[in-house]
Amino acid sequence: MTGRRSWRSALVRAFAAVLVVLLALLAAFGLWTVYENTLTPAALNGSTTNAKPSPKGILSPTAARALKAYGGDAVWKSATSIESTVTVGGLLFQLKGINIPPHATITVDVERPHTVIAPVDDAGDVGVLDGFSVRIETPGGKVLEQRADARQHLQNASVTTKWDRLNLLYFLGYAFWGYYTLPYQLMRTDIEWTELGDGLLQADYGSNLPVHSTIQRFWFDTKTGLLRRNDYTPVAADPNARVAKCRPASRTRPNAASRPRLPSTDGSYRPPTSSRSMWRRGTSAEIRVAVEDLPDFRTFRCRGSS
Repeated sequence: MTGRRSWRSALVRAFAAVLVVLLALLAAFGLWTVYENTLTPAALNGSTTNAKPSPKGILSPTAARALKAYGGDAVWKSATSIESTVTVGGLLFQLKGINIPPHATITVDVERPHTVIAPVDDAGDVGVLDGFSVRIETPGGKVLEQRADARQHLQNASVTTKWDRLNLLYFLGYAFWGYYTLPYQLMRTDIEWTELGDGLLQADYGSNLPVHSTIQRFWFDTKTGLLRRNDYTPVAADPNARVAKCRPASRTRPNAASRPRLPSTDGSYRPPTSSRSMWRRGTSAEIRVAVEDLPDFRTFRCRGSS
């Protein structure tokens, strides 16, 4: 009898210890999320020194520094496309019930919102975003299904509303186009850029470009010019969510053996080795993107801007 009581007591203590560890982890995650979204330099930089958009064709000091950090205007004016191999994961895609296969090839046009994802499903089909339209084709080019304007069919009532594969294609297609071509976007005259402070830019994309949200903010490192954080509303996933998307703080240099391809350029720009999105205001879904064909692939934590 004594041995049985001792065994039960040990079991209760072990269960209590596991419960304490789980609660501690949840508390730590909550505190870290609060810190990232309220106390990092990027989050604290809420004051603005300027609310006047930059004249069309004129780069603000922060935009000019960022463009130089990512290769310069000559590289981006001559670039035509960017290609990389990626694996996408995170809680968001589990909640939405769908994702693309690992090690997919994503190719984006630099000058226009056009993205090709191959494969987009386990059957080996290819997904194409062209502006606001999306279509899924066989590897031979036969169109299997399409939508002329994906905005009219968003499955975004909440973050748990399931996506079909055309909604997944739309979300990833415009997202990767936006992530990869940001340096070129700084030079676009159809995007209204406002420097709110040193290292902080606000973009107004208007209604003619497929993006997460019309208004977005970008924090760049004030020394290196590299992007540190991007805040937006992912309307295609959940219009009530707020996202702080973070990038690595260090520059990633290409090498001759492994680089996303930019035809007619010297390959100075590389997509980030990985990126993580913190979903805020009661939503804890997470996006993880790993660009695999980079020599210093790694994960990282959001640090804000300096």
